[in-house]
Amino acid sequence: MTLSVILVVKNEEQNIARCLKTVSFADEILVADSGSTDRTVDIASRFTDKIFEVKKFHFSGTKQFLLDKATSDWVLWIDADEWLTPELERSIKNILRTGSNYSGYYILRQSCYLGRWMRHSGWYPDWVLRLFRRKEASFNGKAVHEGVKLTGNIGRLSGKLLHHPYRDISHQLEKMNRYTDLWSSEMLLLDRRISMLDVLLRPIWKVISTYFLKFGILDAFPGFILSVMSGYYTFLKYLKLYEKSRNSIS
Repeated sequence: MTLSVILVVKNEEQNIARCLKTVSFADEILVADSGSTDRTVDIASRFTDKIFEVKKFHFSGTKQFLLDKATSDWVLWIDADEWLTPELERSIKNILRTGSNYSGYYILRQSCYLGRWMRHSGWYPDWVLRLFRRKEASFNGKAVHEGVKLTGNIGRLSGKLLHHPYRDISHQLEKMNRYTDLWSSEMLLLDRRISMLDVLLRPIWKVISTYFLKFGILDAFPGFILSVMSGYYTFLKYLKLYEKSRNSIS
């Protein structure tokens, strides 16, 4: 069995070498670059010559483009700010060597926030579907929080996918602004209607649920900050959708 790795990148010079080193055992690595202005492409070219420039970026659509370009039996979807543990690498190699009755596998992802490996806060355990048979998979078409659709049964792998989503708070705010723009635009197209109560109450509930119900309090100070930022993210999502809904009517 063979393995293709797919990833979409933009300005990831700080992360991409670490990421690609852990998947260098793959038969092919396919990278879609969506307009990097740093050394991302130069670094990626040390690991693969299959680098594609994407001018019109769409989270799900760009990954589907790479999936269509892949040629291996199995595909591993990974982001540049993620990397495999040795145990996860061994698990994947074992499947390639011995075969499998599953169409895909969930992988346990653990994220680092403000220097702490999170154990609660709704961030852990975080099982993500990332390894799948190429011919049985497709992406779901969503602009944000894209995912894989499979036709068969799904198992779970040993090992972890380690994740470092934000360089700092400024980087987090930058990503939050971009993602909430995409989400609100997508919801407007789907005719999702909300009220001012959604804008006011959903962020409060998000903070409460993240910090208390999902035990963010046990993640110490980073858990508190993450809970507040999650509430702010929710506030931005619904405020932007509320604004766009009103503008579309007027």
